[in-house]
Amino acid sequence: VVAAIATKLAGGPTTAYAAIKETTAYAASHSLTESLAREAEAQARCGGTEDHANSVAAFLAKEPASFIGR
Repeated sequence: VVAAIATKLAGGPTTAYAAIKETTAYAASHSLTESLAREAEAQARCGGTEDHANSVAAFLAKEPASFIGR
Protein backbone atom coordinates (compact mmCIF):
# COMPACT_ATOMS: atom_id res chain seq x y z
CA VAL A 1 0.00 0.00 0.00
CA VAL A 2 2.76 2.45 0.91
CA ALA A 3 4.67 1.70 -2.28
CA ALA A 4 1.54 2.32 -4.37
CA ILE A 5 0.96 5.67 -2.69
CA ALA A 6 4.61 6.63 -3.13
CA THR A 7 4.49 5.71 -6.81
CA LYS A 8 1.32 7.73 -7.33
CA LEU A 9 2.80 10.77 -5.59
CA ALA A 10 6.07 10.50 -7.54
CA GLY A 11 4.10 10.63 -10.80
CA GLY A 12 2.21 13.73 -9.73
CA PRO A 13 3.02 17.45 -9.71
CA THR A 14 6.09 17.23 -7.50
CA THR A 15 6.87 20.94 -7.75
CA ALA A 16 3.40 21.74 -6.44
CA TYR A 17 3.74 19.13 -3.69
CA ALA A 18 6.99 20.78 -2.59
CA ALA A 19 5.30 24.19 -2.57
CA ILE A 20 2.48 22.82 -0.41
CA LYS A 21 4.98 21.39 2.07
CA GLU A 22 6.97 24.64 2.13
CA THR A 23 4.01 26.97 2.59
CA THR A 24 2.37 24.78 5.22
CA ALA A 25 5.56 24.69 7.27
CA TYR A 26 6.00 28.44 6.85
CA ALA A 27 2.43 29.16 7.95
CA ALA A 28 2.96 27.32 11.22
CA SER A 29 5.29 30.03 12.49
CA HIS A 30 4.28 33.19 10.62
CA SER A 31 1.33 35.54 10.49
CA LEU A 32 -1.58 35.12 8.11
CA THR A 33 -0.43 38.11 6.07
CA GLU A 34 3.10 36.70 5.73
CA SER A 35 1.77 33.24 4.96
CA LEU A 36 -0.54 34.51 2.22
CA ALA A 37 2.36 36.44 0.67
CA ARG A 38 4.47 33.26 0.66
CA GLU A 39 1.55 31.34 -0.86
CA ALA A 40 1.26 33.94 -3.64
CA GLU A 41 4.97 33.54 -4.39
CA ALA A 42 4.59 29.76 -4.51
CA GLN A 43 1.56 30.00 -6.80
CA ALA A 44 3.50 32.27 -9.17
CA ARG A 45 6.45 29.84 -9.20
CA CYS A 46 4.22 26.84 -9.85
CA GLY A 47 2.20 28.69 -12.48
CA GLY A 48 5.37 29.32 -14.46
CA THR A 49 6.44 25.70 -14.68
CA GLU A 50 6.40 23.41 -17.67
CA ASP A 51 4.21 21.03 -15.65
CA HIS A 52 1.57 23.74 -15.28
CA ALA A 53 1.56 24.54 -18.99
CA ASN A 54 1.32 20.84 -19.85
CA SER A 55 -1.48 20.20 -17.36
CA VAL A 56 -3.54 23.13 -18.63
CA ALA A 57 -3.12 21.87 -22.20
CA ALA A 58 -4.12 18.37 -21.10
CA PHE A 59 -7.17 19.72 -19.30
CA LEU A 60 -8.30 21.68 -22.35
CA ALA A 61 -7.77 18.61 -24.53
CA LYS A 62 -9.70 16.50 -21.99
CA GLU A 63 -6.69 14.22 -21.61
CA PRO A 64 -4.89 13.04 -18.47
CA ALA A 65 -2.04 15.28 -17.35
CA SER A 66 1.51 14.04 -17.18
CA PHE A 67 4.16 15.64 -14.99
CA ILE A 68 7.91 15.85 -15.43
CA GLY A 69 8.89 17.86 -12.35
CA ARG A 70 9.75 21.08 -14.17
